[in-house]
Amino acid sequence: MIIKDSTFFTECILGLGDGKLPNVSLECEEGSWWIKIPNGLLIPDSDNHVASVVSNTYPDLTNRYTDPDYLRNRGSLTLTNQTVDEIDSYILNVIPWDTTTYLSSDSICKPFGKVFDQDMMFPVEFLNSLKFPRLLNHELHLKIGIPIILLRNINPSAGFCRET
Repeated sequence: MIIKDSTFFTECILGLGDGKLPNVSLECEEGSWWIKIPNGLLIPDSDNHVASVVSNTYPDLTNRYTDPDYLRNRGSLTLTNQTVDEIDSYILNVIPWDTTTYLSSDSICKPFGKVFDQDMMFPVEFLNSLKFPRLLNHELHLKIGIPIILLRNINPSAGFCRET
């Protein structure tokens, strides 16, 4: 959802909650059960949905991606991490500079006990394909100038603190 005018968005959400938005009925239905979302809250339809979201959320991104005030006032709310990954990947492709890829560890600890060849049960390709909420994927792609948000304190003495 792209919110270009927060006052307009707030009024629409409050109107929805209070039942004040006009109802619309479809031709095949008897009652009015639907509401019409105001055009100011919609992104125009296109063949490339991710490009539409990015261009509407971040107009002039290639020239302003290093401006903290520009980025601070924008964001996308998605339902799945897969959609987040698609948007992030698209933005990384739009931004100039070379991409540096960092890989996670791709092995498991040796088992304790009598389980032999447990490491053979989990091939490296399988371990690299796993995705978990709140954990980074196996591959982390970064570019010079792209902001990141740390979710954990990595090295506070060096300034690598969460939410910075």
